[in-house]
Amino acid sequence: DDLRRIRQAGEHLLGLINNILDFSKVEAGRMPIVRERFRLRTLVRDAVELLAPLIERRGNRLELDLPPRLGLVDTDPTLVRQLLFNLVSNAAKFTASGVISVSVARESDAAGAPWLRLAVADTGVGMTPAQRARIFEPYRHADDRLARRFGGTGLGLALCRGLCDLLGGDITVESEPGKGSRFTVRLPITPSDP
Repeated sequence: DDLRRIRQAGEHLLGLINNILDFSKVEAGRMPIVRERFRLRTLVRDAVELLAPLIERRGNRLELDLPPRLGLVDTDPTLVRQLLFNLVSNAAKFTASGVISVSVARESDAAGAPWLRLAVADTGVGMTPAQRARIFEPYRHADDRLARRFGGTGLGLALCRGLCDLLGGDITVESEPGKGSRFTVRLPITPSDP
């Protein structure tokens, strides 16, 4: 038990440091974008498998909506993975004995250009409209009391917004107190043959 706690504390600190460093790079315009062709389904499945222990730690259940033919896409896989990690980690942090769902789809904009839609929803504490208005601000928490209880720097969602801007996309949130939250990321992608 002691070793498990030490490991969890170390992982928590590493996550905080990485968020601070990544946010600093985004703010300074120094975050490199490395576009690669990759299989979207594989990236999402592998990332969610890595996060499974975090999801289960608070008695949560994962629901994954991953269509079989997502194909190959061209964008930065490291940044997509970082977005997914931050959103799922947040959902797991603020949800207990609930459901965390991850869904991925390809869609087109009005001009027919391909986009990726990645949504992470939870049945956790949720947020008021006033809380939703400030969650993407750096070093801000939706609720300072919860922040003290669960920890964090208040940079995770600000980093998500910065990464979405960097990739030419956006992030939105829907939430209701006591009913949970749903974060939706939309990113432009370049299609490739499946």
